[in-house]
Amino acid sequence: ALPICLNEDSFVSVDINSIGSTDGISKSETTAGEAMGDFTWASTSPTSLAVANGVAYVTDSDSDQLYAINVSTPLQPEIIRIYTTADEGFENFDRVWGGSVATDSLLILPVSDSNVVKIFDTTDPANLQLVSELVHGENGYTGLNAPHWAVVQGNTLAINGRGSKVITLVDISKPDDPFLLEEIDIT
Repeated sequence: ALPICLNEDSFVSVDINSIGSTDGISKSETTAGEAMGDFTWASTSPTSLAVANGVAYVTDSDSDQLYAINVSTPLQPEIIRIYTTADEGFENFDRVWGGSVATDSLLILPVSDSNVVKIFDTTDPANLQLVSELVHGENGYTGLNAPHWAVVQGNTLAINGRGSKVITLVDISKPDDPFLLEEIDIT
């Protein structure tokens, strides 16, 4: 499945196996106020999407919420859980824009307004565990001012800090103890 968040209030999941089919592309579209399993899709401003292991993680900038959505059956997406700022690890969860990323076991969220990158263990999508935070101005991190996107290749996490115009490279082979490799000035 290829889930896509639209700019308005919709979540669309496309069955990529139907691409090129004579019957056309199969898709499921859910708009704000509609049920997705036991929960209701209420996002009016989805701002980031990361997918791994049949789960889509979608952030909403207006409500500062994170949706964990089972997309393993593309045409029947179901919300597993909606995380809010009241949940442990989601304090200071203001404005996740764009570039979140998921690996087989991690969800990485750059939180622009808080100048922090949060790393969660996704072993149980219904109970995400915060394993570490990379905070601008702490532990040598000087390039995480307004982090905007993140990319993972192997055990290396690259983060773009828009406010500081720096790419920060971090070794995440031990997610609970990430190690700053380098900060590259891109000005």
